[in-house]
Amino acid sequence: MITLPDDFSTEKLIQAVRALAEKSPDNVYRAEPGTTGGGGCRYASGGCQDGSKGCLIGQAFGICGIDPSDLDAQYPEGAGVEEVLAACPIHTWRDTEWLEWVQDLQDTGATWHEAVSVEIEKV
Repeated sequence: MITLPDDFSTEKLIQAVRALAEKSPDNVYRAEPGTTGGGGCRYASGGCQDGSKGCLIGQAFGICGIDPSDLDAQYPEGAGVEEVLAACPIHTWRDTEWLEWVQDLQDTGATWHEAVSVEIEKV
């Protein structure tokens, strides 16, 4: 199981996701051919148009002190952000749901700006 930094929170992860998207709004993630899980999308591998490695969520985890390569090693068949966040004692459904939507959108070729622009309806 991944050990989360003591100061980790979903709010910090969301802030990191938004900061990355603001820095590179037209960035698009492309999975490496032949990878498994999540349609081939991985936290630490695959390339982006801006030359960075790993998906938007993976890069945000890195900013928050969680090595995206460790996530890929922990979940070799792939794992959605909701599975990773299950280890986080404090997270809200709304935060997790938003991160899942962002991850799904960027995995299917949306720009990072498009991905973070998703709004979750109140239940």
